[in-house]
Amino acid sequence: MGDAVRGGIPPRIMDAINARITLLPTGCWQWTGAMESGLPVFGGHPRLNIRRALYEQKNGSCPPRLVATCGDARCVNPDHAGTRNQRAINGRGEYLTPDGRVNRAWIKTNPSTGCWWWLGAVSGNGYPVIRLPRNQTPNEMRVRPLLAREEGLSVPAEKRVRSSCRNKACVNPAHLVWERGTN
Repeated sequence: MGDAVRGGIPPRIMDAINARITLLPTGCWQWTGAMESGLPVFGGHPRLNIRRALYEQKNGSCPPRLVATCGDARCVNPDHAGTRNQRAINGRGEYLTPDGRVNRAWIKTNPSTGCWWWLGAVSGNGYPVIRLPRNQTPNEMRVRPLLAREEGLSVPAEKRVRSSCRNKACVNPAHLVWERGTN
């Protein structure tokens, strides 16, 4: 994997990057290093956006707003990187439909695992969120409880939610597990 993208990144840094990548059976290159604002990053100041760096190593120039098209926020495989054409999704790239439901165009299903991957915004910890206008409080909502309510599930108060599949990007209500604590 490393030799295919070694190009302009110094070998010492590329070796350190490769040490933080786990190859998954799905073809994803899962980043096990630091995440910042939902992006896989490496190094000090300035931080290197790993998905962008590996994409540029393989393909040359990199388009703006590069995302993991597989839905895994930690995937840095250049073959899974692409742009999110917001105009093609709901006309304006909105996360919510006019009736206040989650726009399912931001969800990609994986038939082999049953996961519903969130392709929209993620929190600093990598969890799916819906960003709201700055003048609203709170300024983001977690996607998992919203979808659970839409599917008719009760969302216990004062409980933390996680996915039984342990995939941070998964928002499938069938994979939700409620634990003690708060989100």
